[in-house]
Formats: sequence, structure tokens, C-alpha cells
Amino acid sequence: MGNPLSSAFDRKAAAIVGAPGTAGIRRHTELAVDRVLDQRYRILEPIGAGGSSQVYLAQDTALGREVAVKILDPGAAADVTLRRLFVKEARALAQLSHPNIVAVFDVGEVDGLPFIVMEYVPGTSLKQRIERTGALPVGDAIRFSDEIAAGLSFAHSRGIIHADLKPSNIMLDKDDHAKICDFGIARTPQEDADSPQLFATALYVAPERVEGRPASVATDIYGLGLVLYEMLVGKPPFTSSNAAVLLRDHVVRPPVPPSHLRPSLPKELDTIVLKALAKDPGLRYQRASELGNALQRLDHSETAAAMTAPIADRARRDGGDGDDGGDQMMTV
Repeated sequence: MGNPLSSAFDRKAAAIVGAPGTAGIRRHTELAVDRVLDQRYRILEPIGAGGSSQVYLAQDTALGREVAVKILDPGAAADVTLRRLFVKEARALAQLSHPNIVAVFDVGEVDGLPFIVMEYVPGTSLKQRIERTGALPVGDAIRFSDEIAAGLSFAHSRGIIHADLKPSNIMLDKDDHAKICDFGIARTPQEDADSPQLFATALYVAPERVEGRPASVATDIYGLGLVLYEMLVGKPPFTSSNAAVLLRDHVVRPPVPPSHLRPSLPKELDTIVLKALAKDPGLRYQRASELGNALQRLDHSETAAAMTAPIADRARRDGGDGDDGGDQMMTV
């Protein structure tokens, strides 16, 4: 693999480029409202788009439920690599029946274009939540991270690595539970050598991926560390508009501890986040469940401390003494 710092990113967009040959891809596949796919899925409206696919809300007329239909764009479908990754997404998701992972129900093809029928999650993405509110309450950040860790742990137990974890790939359902979505670049470790191109955004790529090493469980641990960091302070640890700088930062620059940007955070949370974001994969948590367990222990200890603290101390904890709790995005 070539040096990602010189060849694998678009400087202007500050994003790592995907598979070659996609520059001319039409961004949106246009399916008419009320069109029925496979004599079953009635298109209701477009609800999202990625670089090479379009997502529609549809009605499953056989089961009477709403679903999400993700269809590959024509240009992308013509690219062998992207088409294979898209089909691989369906196969990966089909193995993963877990409450914290968006489920896949069916696969098909329309007009020569492959599509995936997935669970429709009414709600918002974690990225949208952070953009709207800034940093989240600590309890919410811990709860969402624990749920994401549970989903990752299940995927890893099936030999599947997500490898592109970021807030925009986490959906929050109507009951405010986290669900991992978009396994479009999910890969099994044994298949990684077949697709060495780095598919990720520069804001959220793990150091070993920048260096061209294969994705692993530790890669997803780093991704979850990035997601947790952004929930706690309202922004990623590295935020340069230059992709080369971002990639270098992931490899060599230590992240600022979250409590330095939000002083109300417990120092124990710094320890957890910085371990997840260790540059050396061997120094991170080795299983997603280990990170989830660490967060649970911290949550329980913080809850116990709050319950036993004097009333005046509780008021200060809750921001009743002129402290807003630090739940807004910090300016640094």
C-alpha cells in the first residue's frame, strides 16, 4: 500500500478517498415515489445519501412495516470494488442480530443495481445530536458508549470489524438507544488483505490504518474512543481542516484529556478515553466489553458518590452553584 499521507486523501475535502474510479459517480440514485421493488417494497421518500448510495424510506407491503432501502448508485455499481463492498455490507449485517446494531432484512437488485433492505430507525444520528446540543451529559455519553460497545462486542464475536466507527454511523432510536449502522466497509480480518485501500474519514481513522496496517478489534476500540471523546467535549480530538495534518495527528499527537476542555468531567473518564485512544493498538482495551465494563464501573461509582455526598456537594455536581455542568460545547 502506498503512503496514505501523500496519496490516500483529498486535501480540500479533508477526507480519505475511497476506491479508485469513483470520481464521476452520480451521487444519487433516483427512484420514483410509489415504485415497488421486488413486488414488495414501496418507495415512500428519500431519507439520506452517501458518496455512492441513496437511502429511501419504504413500506414493506408483505409485513406492513417501514424499512430503509439502501441502493447503490449506477456509477458505483459499475465499480467492482464498491459493488463487492456493498454486497459484503449486506452479508455482514445479516450475521448480526443485536439490539445495538441496525438489522438487515433482505437484499435484491433493481435496474441492475443492488439494494439492501434494513431496519428503519426513526430518530437521529449521534452526530446530529452533538451538532444540536454540543457535548452530551456524562450519563448519556457513558450509556451510549456502553451500548455501542455491546454491539461491537457482538460483531467482533462473529469475526466482523466495523472499521469506520464515527458519530454519523450511530443512530439513536425513538427510545434513545444507540444502534451501529453502515457496515459498508466492515471486513473480516482474513479478508482485509484483499481490500488494503484505506476507507475512512481523516477525522476518525485509527493510527494503524493511516500506516497501512490491517483493521482489527483494536481499530474499533479506537473508533469508540473517538466517539466517546466527541460526546464528552462536543468535537473530535483532532480537528484540523487539512487531511495530512489530521492523519499525522492520529499517528503522533497525544489527544488533550477531555477534562482539560470540560473541567467537570471525572479524571477517571480521562483514563478510560486515553486508553481507548492509545497510539499502539496493544495498549488499548483488547475487547469492546472491557471498555464497556470500565464505563459501567465508573458510572456506578459516580452514582454512588452522588448519592452519599452532602447536599451542598450534590448541588455543585448538578451545576447548582453557577456551574452549567459543562454540557455545552467548549471553545478552545
